[in-house]
Amino acid sequence: MIHRRRMLGLIGLGGALTTAAAADAADPRIFLTSGSKQQAGDLTQTPSTLTTSVRDHGAIGDGQTDDTAAFQQVLSMVKSAGGGEMFVPPGDYVTNTLLLDAVPNLTIRGASRETTRITSRSSFLRAVNSSDQGTVRDVLIRNTVRGNRDDGIVVLYPRRWIIQQCGIEGFGGDSVRFEGGLQSQIAWNRINAADPSGTNGNAGIHFTPDRSTGLAGTTMATWGNYITAGANYGILCDQSPVLSVFNGDIAEYCRTGLRMSGAEATIINLYTEANKATPFELHDSNATVIGDLKDEPVTTWDGTPAADRAIVRVSRLTVNPGKAIVSGGESAASTPDKAPSIRWGTGDPEGAQVGPVGSLWIRTDGAEGTTLYVKQAGTDATGWAPK
Repeated sequence: MIHRRRMLGLIGLGGALTTAAAADAADPRIFLTSGSKQQAGDLTQTPSTLTTSVRDHGAIGDGQTDDTAAFQQVLSMVKSAGGGEMFVPPGDYVTNTLLLDAVPNLTIRGASRETTRITSRSSFLRAVNSSDQGTVRDVLIRNTVRGNRDDGIVVLYPRRWIIQQCGIEGFGGDSVRFEGGLQSQIAWNRINAADPSGTNGNAGIHFTPDRSTGLAGTTMATWGNYITAGANYGILCDQSPVLSVFNGDIAEYCRTGLRMSGAEATIINLYTEANKATPFELHDSNATVIGDLKDEPVTTWDGTPAADRAIVRVSRLTVNPGKAIVSGGESAASTPDKAPSIRWGTGDPEGAQVGPVGSLWIRTDGAEGTTLYVKQAGTDATGWAPK
């Protein structure tokens, strides 16, 4: 098992892969400029000439005063200027939902996610109507209302958006949701993907098509996020995105680490641990896997290691210590004893391996005529026949 400290070392800022072509394909930073990379570890957009502090416009940051008006005033200034940076100094700020309506080239920047803390009484930020090339970084964003179903950050069709080095916690909907969009990324964030009671929470990171046009996202990326305590999904992709990269994310103590449905992406060194149901699900999706998933082999329908090759139309994939299980079909159950599966190991499965009719057992110490077994009858450990 890979511990978090080791994984963070493996996904260090270099993020090097085995070939230059693979590295370029996997590096989300190439999406932020027209074909050229920025410096490693700094994904800041091109700075604007306008920089102003919310404290200069009446924000108090004492953890009690409602600072929404000061924040919204700065956002109006940025909109009038055609872009700019809203700086949020260290403090404890309280806001209601901030609305970005056609506000381009905005950066919301705190001092650090440890010292700049914003408590939202509902959803924190909603960006609409071509609020392009936005950045939120170096802040802690939280909702402290038990049982809430609010979203954290929602961007409708983000173009070149960055969510970087933030803490996001306590939201009972999606912590971050991108609806459609292109050339955007979510990197190096710590996300606690549930409301304070632990009851509600849809996804830590959610990619979904634009709900007004149905357009899917493309060339999106996640990079080094740590997502934990999700009531449902760590990362959720619904029919979106395509041509995208998930690199070095950690999802643990969620219900499901990563679920992709109708999506197309490259997944690099995804680490899941102690999730309540399945660590990794693919539904009608095409995912090229590079590296490890939880330091154990990824498998395709034929049971072969799948590093650097595509996995297509896997309905449910579970990786466990000592064995791997691939369960297929749109109605596949979440447990291997209820859905036909492919497994392998040593020894005759008769009397030893429980599975439903239709399951396959590959005997790794078998010989001619005793390598492949098919479960032809029964619901217990009997009914296996060699082929």
